[in-house]
Amino acid sequence: MPLTSWSRRVAALAAVLVLSSLGTAPVTQAKIVAKPKPRIVKEIAHDTSRKPLRAMKGVKPRVRPEGDEEDGQLEPNPSGPTTDPVRQTGRVTTAAAQLQGFEGLGAGMPGPNAAYNTPPDPNLAVGTSQVAEIVNNSYAVFDKTGNTLLGPNYSTAFWDDFDAGECTNSFTGDSVIRYDNAAGRWVVAEYAVGGDFYVCVAVSTSSDATGKYNRYAFPAALFPDYPKFGVWPDAYYLTSNYFPDGGSAYAEVCALDRTAMINGTAAGQQCFATTSYSLLPADVDGGTPPLGAPNPLVGLGSSQNTLNYYTFHVDWTNPSNTTLTGPTSLSVATWPYTCFGCVPQPGTPQQLEALSDRAMFRLAYRNFGDHESLVFDHTVTPAGGPSGVRWYELRIGAGGTPSVYQQGTWSPDSAWRFQGSIAQDKVGNMGLGYTVSSGTVYPSIRFTGRLAGDPLGQMTQGEGTIQAGSGSQTTDDDRDRWGDYTSMNIDPFDRCTFWYANEYLVSGSNSWRTRIGTFSLPNCSVANSDFEAATLAGWNPTGTTGFSTTGPHGGAQSVQLGAATPTNGDSQIVQTFIAPYGAHSVSFWYRAACTGTVTTDWATATIYDFKTSTTSTVLPKTCTNDGVWRQATATITGGRAYRLTLVNHDDNTTGTATSTKYDDVTFS
Repeated sequence: MPLTSWSRRVAALAAVLVLSSLGTAPVTQAKIVAKPKPRIVKEIAHDTSRKPLRAMKGVKPRVRPEGDEEDGQLEPNPSGPTTDPVRQTGRVTTAAAQLQGFEGLGAGMPGPNAAYNTPPDPNLAVGTSQVAEIVNNSYAVFDKTGNTLLGPNYSTAFWDDFDAGECTNSFTGDSVIRYDNAAGRWVVAEYAVGGDFYVCVAVSTSSDATGKYNRYAFPAALFPDYPKFGVWPDAYYLTSNYFPDGGSAYAEVCALDRTAMINGTAAGQQCFATTSYSLLPADVDGGTPPLGAPNPLVGLGSSQNTLNYYTFHVDWTNPSNTTLTGPTSLSVATWPYTCFGCVPQPGTPQQLEALSDRAMFRLAYRNFGDHESLVFDHTVTPAGGPSGVRWYELRIGAGGTPSVYQQGTWSPDSAWRFQGSIAQDKVGNMGLGYTVSSGTVYPSIRFTGRLAGDPLGQMTQGEGTIQAGSGSQTTDDDRDRWGDYTSMNIDPFDRCTFWYANEYLVSGSNSWRTRIGTFSLPNCSVANSDFEAATLAGWNPTGTTGFSTTGPHGGAQSVQLGAATPTNGDSQIVQTFIAPYGAHSVSFWYRAACTGTVTTDWATATIYDFKTSTTSTVLPKTCTNDGVWRQATATITGGRAYRLTLVNHDDNTTGTATSTKYDDVTFS
């Protein structure tokens, strides 16, 4: 379109998003009453790509006009609360180990067809065998060991030769990618701004992220900023922030016809305006939601001790039955946010943006059968700092009633932690990733976690590092912009491996990089791996089994096979598991109390590899009685299925009773 016309649009947007020498002008929260019926949006065009993505190069995206890089922000309340009543202080000594890490998009992954705009908006999705990362204007596809399968490439490749030219020829950004596990499809969405405003969406035709895509272009009412995406059985849900000329910011939420888009047929949207800002739609990680359940949406409330909760029920046959219900106000512990660009870095007065005015992507949903759970986080910043990551678990009760089950703020020391992302594995352990920075710590990528049975409101698994930064951001075009968000995901294959993507810098460079790391938490891949639950659920026991609180290797107890009196033959526990991606070994600790000889009494352990149909001895027959805990280790391959067998053998001879304690099965 002509530059003068484009300039008029930018000028209108700049009325809300104007940049000053001090940062962004604050945006007030809208007071809009949601319409009782949805706004029906028809597609402009759709097709199925003639070529697979691996054969499409895309074109270099247009440069964003000045004034459009900055998202609007809600005004901080300097007279609001200045302390955090649920802050968790004091560092936990133990930490989950990173299983693997590899370089993602950014300066560490250069390419002729890559455009790395700031902020990067790192976004990750994980399929059954592939991992896809998308940032502002570029994407790449990896296998689960970090080998690059495709890219880096311009994100406009998704729209190569698409009839809706605005998706290819306009400036695009805020790209989002998700994996629809129930359908085995990849879903990509990003905005396009040219003569008008568009939302461009692509849904893969198979589980191969490098294959063909069904592609759609939808008109947007206004500039669809900061879009967030959620996969749900009845629709794909998309939220965007709108900044009307001379008005207040508000979020619109749209349901996209998932079934039609999977099938590559004509699709539409049903949309509502809300009274909230920066809403997150629920995104299914595991467990199918109850039949007909509406999609939950969450955002920060109008006061600094509430959350806004909505439910969206869509009816594709009769849109007059479609409803957006809410907001329901959920009371939470007060939180402070008192600054914009305020996060310190080493060696520079330049500070980073914490984006403490909005909920952070994603609102991760999991149905555990006996309860439905939603987790998300946002940054809180007490007066004077440091910022911390406030996280929540909401539960959906009878009749769809939501409640705050637990909440806490991870801020264990004087460093600033911000822009987190959180998810749950199949047993309810939580993994939380974020950026950490201070006057002495370069912006770095870290993570923490908690186990399902841990005290409420506490991250108990210490703090691990995915990537230590070695540089500060000093001369970036946006000065204080960092993020604007990060991406925590659960592997849909083993349902235990956490995958996390975030940005960092190296010394001497202001060009951002991203790092992709994985980790897992105890009791998921191997259930009851620490035996603290006093149950053998997940294990198949035979013979004489029990628990011992006397001298465990870790925690309060260990499992004991055999007894202080003679038993006859093998006592054993067996478990089949899928090794987490990135794991190279599985280990356990054992302590034998063998009073006979190794020819008649022993401890032993084996592991069976289902892929190779081979059994390996992890612990050869041993008979010791010195009270010492020893570790045994087997080599494994992440993503494979194994069967671990822990054994105690006693020949039932009087005076030579044999028992063995086992504890702390871990991966590395």
